Amino acid sequence: MKKLYVPVLALLTLASCSKSELANRPVVENDMVEIMATSKALTIETRAPFEGQIASDNTLTAVVLGSTTTADYTTRYCDGEMTFTDDNTTAVSFATPQYYPVNDDMVYLCALYPTALADWTDIAQTAKHAIDGKTDIMAAAEVSNNKSGAMAGTVPSFTFKHLLTKLVVKVKADDDAAVGVWGNITGITLVKADNANVNTTAVVTLKDGTATFEAPAADGSGMKFYCIDATATPKYTENAVDETNKITLTTTAEEAAYSLVASIDAKNVSPHLVLSVDTDLDGTKTTKTVNVDLKDAQTGSGFINSTQGKAFEITLTFKATDIQATATVTPWEEGGNSEVEIQ
Repeated sequence: MKKLYVPVLALLTLASCSKSELANRPVVENDMVEIMATSKALTIETRAPFEGQIASDNTLTAVVLGSTTTADYTTRYCDGEMTFTDDNTTAVSFATPQYYPVNDDMVYLCALYPTALADWTDIAQTAKHAIDGKTDIMAAAEVSNNKSGAMAGTVPSFTFKHLLTKLVVKVKADDDAAVGVWGNITGITLVKADNANVNTTAVVTLKDGTATFEAPAADGSGMKFYCIDATATPKYTENAVDETNKITLTTTAEEAAYSLVASIDAKNVSPHLVLSVDTDLDGTKTTKTVNVDLKDAQTGSGFINSTQGKAFEITLTFKATDIQATATVTPWEEGGNSEVEIQ
């Protein structure tokens, strides 16, 4: 009778709870307590950049790693995907349920975006992910919990942070004469950042969710920009700007392309960034180099901070004799702006 009494008492206790309380209560099976977590995001944008808050119609699926050793995930206690459906309210489980150790050992958890786990390499105290210009990379710093904590109602919460820098390009022709000079835009590439070749790999420190960057493109090929289609949902496509996916130049400034790139620690030097812009006028192809200097949005002086988690809007104005570029800050986190001309 004693074995039956505990579950019946538990059912009576659950019956008195509200629906919201039940949603965050861990599953208990044979002394095993399920691992659950909540999440919040700092104005996240993800692949094809996801915009806004996590919600039931705007979910975020992340890779979650678990270890019984803090800061080191070489040997993992568990791993898998969690799909978060709101901002720091509803606790969710692994896609395949995972449970805390019955001996009450602490489990340390960190979270990474994007999925899948196979795309993250060299996982130990850090983890690496390739940068392709169209995929947001985020991380949530380590949190911890154990069976006793879960039973007492403690639910770890992940806070996701952008690790890359978002560049959005607007284009416009100064007048009809400029359209007649340049034609269509058939390519935009970031070829230099901080006076060096563009890094192509993010190295995430799993304990604190920060990143450094490595593996500069040795051939100077840089990072491509991808088309923005204002009529589509999402508007950020995975089509690189090229001769097939060209940008039609008009006299109206329109968002035309984006790239998610390795962040830099910008210094008060010139230029911070270098773009390569390709155009095609009835078969006459032109490539122009554009130097971009970032300015602090608040002071107007040269930008000297990390660009990590910040977004910059670069407007390319095509004139009959040259191309001018200005850059202003847009939401992720306010960064700065820049101005540049192409002769």
